[in-house]
Amino acid sequence: VSLFFAVIIAYIVPTYHFIVARCQAALDGLAPHLDASPQEIAGLRRAIAERGVRAQLLMLGIGIAAGIAHNVALSGPVGLVRGASSSLAYAAVACGTLLVWIVMTSVIAGLFQIAGLFARLARRVRIDLLRLRALTPFADVAVISTLALIGAQAAFPLLWLDAGTSPIASIPGVVATGIPMLFLFALPLVPIHRAIAAAKAAEIDRLDAEVAAATRRGQHDVAHFAQVAPLLIYRREIESAREWPFDTGASGRLALYLVIPPFTWVGAALIQHFVERAL
Repeated sequence: VSLFFAVIIAYIVPTYHFIVARCQAALDGLAPHLDASPQEIAGLRRAIAERGVRAQLLMLGIGIAAGIAHNVALSGPVGLVRGASSSLAYAAVACGTLLVWIVMTSVIAGLFQIAGLFARLARRVRIDLLRLRALTPFADVAVISTLALIGAQAAFPLLWLDAGTSPIASIPGVVATGIPMLFLFALPLVPIHRAIAAAKAAEIDRLDAEVAAATRRGQHDVAHFAQVAPLLIYRREIESAREWPFDTGASGRLALYLVIPPFTWVGAALIQHFVERAL
């Protein structure tokens, strides 16, 4: 249990700062395609890294409440007070649980703030359907935002290796990291997907109208086909354009991140099995 607390705190803090830096880099890559002034871009970069005092105090309160609720759920209110007052080791575990909840709550709230910022930027980005690679920063933010929580889930097997710890003790943490991870992944992606799909549909409708108008005006001769053919070729390119801002790099990183927790869980189960057989 002590090792779990040490690992997850030592991991989550620098990882969060790494994610903040990567999200700022994603914003820099997206900046040339945004309807925003340089001053607004600078303000958005600060918003990625900074948190208001009120928001920090709110997250502190939620983290404390969640940590206390977790401790009470495991031991009951009477057992928690008696255990903390009679055993220094028990009190240390209870305080460690509280600290992990505070840190994780603050990190998750910060990640949601960043993901929400990029979700709002989907309404201010200029979409070029032939150059959708410029929108991959949205996918980069979605993928990198899940890294902190995936790594946290990879640390939970440390709890399972302790014979004195009930597996139920890790369930609230797994749920509290797993569900936000899904929303953090979807939050920056769904708005830009809808924007791309709407731009794609509007452009196809415009091309269909131009083709129909050209067909009504002209005769079915060589000149008519020479006028319509480029429109049809361009329409085919637009129709084949992807509607999600993923490239090969983002997809590869997502696949790599997703296999980390299952491998650690399987590894923990194998270690526990061999240790039990050896003893």
